[in-house]
Amino acid sequence: MRKKQEKHLELFVFLILSLAAYLSGSLVWAKIITKFYKKDITEFGTGNPGAANFSREFGAKGAIAVFAGDLFTSFSVFTICIFATTKFSNYGIIHQIIFACLILSGTFFPIFFRFKGGTGLAKFLGISCAINPLSFIFMFPFILIIFFKTRNFALLGTLLVILITLSSSIANYKYSLFPLEYSYPDMDGLYTLIVCGLLVFTKGMHQYNGHLFYD
Repeated sequence: MRKKQEKHLELFVFLILSLAAYLSGSLVWAKIITKFYKKDITEFGTGNPGAANFSREFGAKGAIAVFAGDLFTSFSVFTICIFATTKFSNYGIIHQIIFACLILSGTFFPIFFRFKGGTGLAKFLGISCAINPLSFIFMFPFILIIFFKTRNFALLGTLLVILITLSSSIANYKYSLFPLEYSYPDMDGLYTLIVCGLLVFTKGMHQYNGHLFYD
């Protein structure tokens, strides 16, 4: 009887977290911030509600806020989802993949913005950072240098994801950031990133008719 109650509780928690993952993905920060300008980001440039398009129309400072908002949202929510479910009796890679895909689905089809979203690159980066936060911290200074030289958010995000994926799947090491513990190589994380990468790539190619790095 007790095990059955625990199963029901786990299912309830999983459903709540799944809803939270999708809704957090629906927080498209480019659209939120342009509301303060009384404008719609989708009416400018490429029409994509992402940091690069925001930068071209409203400046780099606001674009950094958009990029950071998207990244931190997915990073924090994905981390909470994984932390809350690791103690589940049936916890596995499927939980990681579902939460990550729901965050991206919210970005692709945000319920708060009539299901018209972006490519999800920054949210994808946030998920990557959640899988290996220390790697992101070490790479951040070098990434800043690249950003100020190129001002290309799409290239920046793609490069970061590739570097984090490599550092998470090749080297053998572990560390803890209280109360979480991380161990590598993390094959579950690698498979999650591959699935997310395919989703973001497909959405980007569809949205821009085969052109990459538009953001």
